[in-house]
Amino acid sequence: MSVFDTDDQPRPDTSDAAATDDAPASGPDRSDGSETGRRRGRRRGRRGRGRRIVITLAVVIPVVVLAATVGAWAYDTRDDDQVVRNVTLAGVDVGTMSQAELTDTVAELADRYQDTAVTLEVGDRSIETTVGDLGAKVDQEATVAAALDVGRDGSVVGQPVSWARSFLDGETAPVVFRANPVRVEEALVTLQGEERTPPVEPGLELVEGRYEVVEGVDGQGIDPADVLSGLNRVGIDSEGPGAAITLEVENKTIPPRFPDADAEALAVEANDMTDEPLEITAGGETANATPAQLQNWISSKVGAERLRLKIDKEKIKVDLPLILPAFGDPPVDASFTVGAFGPEVVPGRPGTGCCAPGSAAIVATALREGTGSVELQFGPREPDFSTEDAEALGIVEEISLPDEEPCNSGAASGCRSSTHHNCCESRVTNIQRMADIVRGYVIMPGGHFSINEVVGQRTTANGFVTAGAIENGEHVESVGGGVSQFATTTFNAAFFAGLDITSYQFHTEYLSRYPYGRESTVSYPAPNFIVENNTPYGVLMWPTYTDTSITMHLYSTRYATGAQTGQTTSSRGSCTDVTTTRTRTFVDGHTETDTFSGYYRNSGPTC
Repeated sequence: MSVFDTDDQPRPDTSDAAATDDAPASGPDRSDGSETGRRRGRRRGRRGRGRRIVITLAVVIPVVVLAATVGAWAYDTRDDDQVVRNVTLAGVDVGTMSQAELTDTVAELADRYQDTAVTLEVGDRSIETTVGDLGAKVDQEATVAAALDVGRDGSVVGQPVSWARSFLDGETAPVVFRANPVRVEEALVTLQGEERTPPVEPGLELVEGRYEVVEGVDGQGIDPADVLSGLNRVGIDSEGPGAAITLEVENKTIPPRFPDADAEALAVEANDMTDEPLEITAGGETANATPAQLQNWISSKVGAERLRLKIDKEKIKVDLPLILPAFGDPPVDASFTVGAFGPEVVPGRPGTGCCAPGSAAIVATALREGTGSVELQFGPREPDFSTEDAEALGIVEEISLPDEEPCNSGAASGCRSSTHHNCCESRVTNIQRMADIVRGYVIMPGGHFSINEVVGQRTTANGFVTAGAIENGEHVESVGGGVSQFATTTFNAAFFAGLDITSYQFHTEYLSRYPYGRESTVSYPAPNFIVENNTPYGVLMWPTYTDTSITMHLYSTRYATGAQTGQTTSSRGSCTDVTTTRTRTFVDGHTETDTFSGYYRNSGPTC
């Protein structure tokens, strides 16, 4: 019968001596079956059962509690895309947030952290800045991952314990910062000023057509790595973007981030790339990019993680049409002509040529892979100056004024856009040659016309001949002689059209074929003659000539009209100083005056 049986039947006597009332038996009850004996037996049974229940509960309850804790932890952490409960991030309760909600929260915090004040304590100096100005920012992906890891890292036993403890203390997720070292370096250069000597990373330079290593140089100042590590220490228990950050840093020697050996490897790579020309084929035609051209495209660059070779695709894009200039059907720019009814736009047209979009990237890949040749496709090419560009300039009417009397080779005060000369002289060849070069030139709004820039040096190769000229007060023969008459004609056309004349010089002796005190000489490289376009419209220059005259027609939209409203003279030794006053009347009704001054020699080479 079990020890837990409770019937009252007397048990068999199995011992040699019965237990007494004063000394309980150690064996089975040997009472005589009286009521007292039965009560003693029941008490002993209850005491045994109690001890067993206590022992059982002492074992079972912790197991149940542990099982419940583990179960609750397992339930709470079952979803890897959800933050466990009781977690804060930068002062924000993110517990039980889904990954999507957490990502949005971190993005909002990251924006606010950009303006968080940062104080860099360097010895006895404090430098004030912000997280964003330091070139740092919240690493949103890493911060999200760190928050999701809270309560899930550590040992299998430790994770539930940490989770349970979070109900008392809570858990804090770190804010993780990241930064591009190059940007931090740039920020520290600005913040420290003369106190900082930035390290110089090793690089490359061209020496006699070969890439050589430029060794790195140590710097002195705050180490960018110290700034980033300091931010991340603060981020572990960050109170949020509104809490200012103080970092204790020090000035120290800062070595370059990359060793010279990295640059040496780049030099080998760059020299291998540019040892031989690159053969470029397009439209069945082939040309070579020379090693010098290839080297123009390649340089060393300091990256965030390593030194690398940079192949400049923009430079390749610019150079390809120069390497393959005549390939395809070149586009034609819009231009102007002058017909019976005034100025007309000659439409431009698109063409084809080197090269199709993406060609620069194809060439860069060929360089990196060392193929030695590359095949490209022609692409559409638009004119640099389109029909729409021309039409937008407002070149619609003549703004130069017609001549008045007198205007001839002996009396020229009425000349406003023309001057006259004798027929058939060699100087006339030069005047007309200059007119042919300039015809069709457009002075863009805000731009200028310079005779020496547009025409260049007067040479026989450029169509000029030897003719009379004045140099240093002496009459001489010179290639291009006589072209000052073209300058004077242009001077008067611009004068009465109301344009700005910013560079001019009177002849040193007065010539009757020019208006007195309203003319200019020109030579190469000086003196020069320059007209500025002070209007919002383009100005088309259209010189014409006959055997005995040259006329400068200017076409635009009328902006102002000039008139000679005064002239003064005074003697100075053997010279006469002359000042001519112009009044300009603008289309809005207001007027302005300006003056033009010079001198004429009466006799002798000097005043």
